Amino acid sequence: MIALVELGTASGVTTVFLSAGSTYPEAVDLSGSGYEGATIAICEPYTLKDHRSGAADSAGNTSEYFEYAIVKIGMQYWIKSNFASSRQKDGTPIPTGFNAEEWAARSTGQLQPMCLVSATGSANTYEDANVPEAQAIRAQYGCLYNYSAIVGQSITFTDTARADFVKEDRLSPEGWSIPSKDDFSQLLGYVIQKDIREMSNEDYTAELIEKMHVNKGNVTGFSAIGSRGRAATGAYGAVLYYLSMNYNYAFGSHTMTSLRLLSNTYEPIYDITIYYGAYVRLLKKVYTQSL
Repeated sequence: MIALVELGTASGVTTVFLSAGSTYPEAVDLSGSGYEGATIAICEPYTLKDHRSGAADSAGNTSEYFEYAIVKIGMQYWIKSNFASSRQKDGTPIPTGFNAEEWAARSTGQLQPMCLVSATGSANTYEDANVPEAQAIRAQYGCLYNYSAIVGQSITFTDTARADFVKEDRLSPEGWSIPSKDDFSQLLGYVIQKDIREMSNEDYTAELIEKMHVNKGNVTGFSAIGSRGRAATGAYGAVLYYLSMNYNYAFGSHTMTSLRLLSNTYEPIYDITIYYGAYVRLLKKVYTQSL
């Protein structure tokens, strides 16, 4: 059964206008920040409701349901938490439950779909995303997906098989998508409201930390809780990723574009290999004034 996707039935969008001296959210002082006068519509009345059903997953479940609040930044609509489904949009379960050795084996030669639940420490990591004890962490942090999980099939890569990268996004609900590098650039440009050509890398990073970091101001509502990706070896790294379907063929490597957020630094664009398990943040495909 294909996923049933719907929006909440609220009649309007709450628009928050920021001006000099205003405090939003959590008493963040925006005066003198260069962000005054910008508009962010927090679409809390609207909820992306994602129902998926199909064959039984690793825990024997035949369906799942998640809700995602939506935030509008500029003319873009984003879900404001990491995606959490362990099924393709047609309801097919994504394989899960692999330890480090098994994860590495499925990343060698032919990359095979995998997902898991991981947070800040080993006590918050569940290699099987569907076990009952993983559900609270999964709802809070989302799932980690490798590239094959997004396209819904196993893929054999060679340095010359560039056509293999032209695959359909089979993870995102209808009407939503994995963001592109251009989408990320549009997001970041709106957030800082400045000409980045006139900024040093240090100043640019400082602006982004102040505007989007989970432990800082996060005036956009975009940043989610989460911290760890999973490498092709099965090892974990303390990094929060938002995944893009753009690719870099430099040096014959197969990589994906993402955003990278560390505890004290923010790197706008970062490339990871297709074998990584990474968080996903979804974007509405068509930018309009309303949902």
